[in-house]
Amino acid sequence: MDALDFSDQLQWTAEAKAKLKNIPYFVRSQARKRITEIFKIHFSEPLN
Repeated sequence: MDALDFSDQLQWTAEAKAKLKNIPYFVRSQARKRITEIFKIHFSEPLN
């Protein structure tokens, strides 16, 4: 369950992936989903 799935349509940078790994595993998928939603609303560049 510690593995990260970055199959969504956004392009995640290595730095963003590393920051996401700092989030506890039991809320990580929810955090990734929410970050993706916010990003899609406000930005169009890769996540940093």
